[in-house]
Amino acid sequence: LVGVRVDDRAAVDLRRVAIAGPQRGDPSAHLALLSRFQTLGATLPGPGELDRLLSRDPALLAARGPVLDGQGSGVLTFRVDGRPYLGMISPIRGVNALDLELAEVLLLPVDPLMTPFRNLQRAILVAGVAGLLAALALSLRSARKVTAPLKALATATEALAAGEHPEPLALVPTEDEVGVLTRTFKSMVAELKAKDELLALLDSARRRPAAPASPRAAPAREDEATQRLRPGGPVPEEPLPAPLQTGATFAGRDRVERTLGRGGMGVVLQVRDLQLEEDVALKVVRAGLASQPAYLERLKQEIRLARRITHRYVLRIHDFGESDGIPYVTMEYLRGTTLRELLEGRGRLPLPLALRIARQVAEGLEAAHQVGVVHRDIKPANVLFDTRGDAKIMDFGLAAPAAGAAPGDEGQVHGSPRYMSPEQIRGGRVDARTDLYSLGVMLFELCAGNPPFDSPRIEDLLSLHLEARPPALVEAVPDLPPDLGLLVARLMEKRPEDRPQSAAEVVEILKALASEGGGTSRL
Repeated sequence: LVGVRVDDRAAVDLRRVAIAGPQRGDPSAHLALLSRFQTLGATLPGPGELDRLLSRDPALLAARGPVLDGQGSGVLTFRVDGRPYLGMISPIRGVNALDLELAEVLLLPVDPLMTPFRNLQRAILVAGVAGLLAALALSLRSARKVTAPLKALATATEALAAGEHPEPLALVPTEDEVGVLTRTFKSMVAELKAKDELLALLDSARRRPAAPASPRAAPAREDEATQRLRPGGPVPEEPLPAPLQTGATFAGRDRVERTLGRGGMGVVLQVRDLQLEEDVALKVVRAGLASQPAYLERLKQEIRLARRITHRYVLRIHDFGESDGIPYVTMEYLRGTTLRELLEGRGRLPLPLALRIARQVAEGLEAAHQVGVVHRDIKPANVLFDTRGDAKIMDFGLAAPAAGAAPGDEGQVHGSPRYMSPEQIRGGRVDARTDLYSLGVMLFELCAGNPPFDSPRIEDLLSLHLEARPPALVEAVPDLPPDLGLLVARLMEKRPEDRPQSAAEVVEILKALASEGGGTSRL
């Protein structure tokens, strides 16, 4: 028996719970006297009740013999008036253990003894039900927290499937699976909205009155054209040789259709491949560069690497060849609108559209950098849009193929002055971060409507890239997100080590900016 001391108040509570003593309505205990196992007297309500039990109950019949022999019975169980009782039969002896052939029967009702346990059972049951209901309520609340975002996402998905733009989701992305789904969906919606805006702008650009047709493309602005600069200024433009005149057949299979563009590295023509019956772009290297074996060798190396780039946002390079002493490169030709044509007379682009274009260009650069190719001439004129509104980078590995100065090229610089990085201007070593600088300049122009540096003199423009601190994007356009301004400022750092170290990093930041409305913790 284990006892625990309690105070008076606890004792009263325990007594009430345990029903100490008989309670009103409880069955009473009974006492009976037996002689030769026959009832002499009993407190039972019915006079013959005990005799019927003694003659019929198996437990009492089994105890008859031992009791008559003077032995007490063990604890017996039986029912009186339908109620369970515990009983014990004890012989009564006289002086000197004289056998009087008498016995006493004590009957105790079971119900009062079981009441405390039933009360505890009921209390445990009530507590269990209350706990179950509380758990169910918490589960429902948790389920609503999970299903509410899913319901919002499902509604937005249905709207998207019906061709409508869903309302902005007022959901805070979390780190669980629902949060990942929310971020992905927001990014997808932002991408689709930006794509629709871009397709509308491209359609508007195509409907613009075209300039009169000319066999030669209109010259680009001097600070935007790809140039091969030298101390005395840009290299003068060379006339096209006879095999490259419009209508002539070059290399025995390519009919020259028109001039697409010119630059310091050469000229790009649209030609018709008479064997495959398809249009291709033909880049012809300037005669001054074609006469340098070291330059051509490096160009071939660039072509070998550039041909390995297979990405949806990069225009494919086909082959390198030479005909009539003229080295050339064939590339995929895509009829479309360039980013420069899209920007003409339009000013800044909507933020989602600018982020989408910059992300696609960054993804294309990431693919190129992975195979060791640096573009060196990222600018709006080298970004072309296809019919689906996707951006494609042109002139990969061709804009400035030399990684260092070639013999006889000391002091010369390759690139477009408006978008050149400081290390390009100095004629130093270039790497993937060089392209990221140019991407930052282009992104500034997309968001602000004008480039960060501008000057009518190329020398002054190059000096600004070398020495001037870029203007803050958020000061030029106050309604832009501060995080976007931080990204542009990092991309345009003078020292390559202070810029993002890879295009992949820039892609992730641009994705976060697009999905989170211009804010991100990645910066």
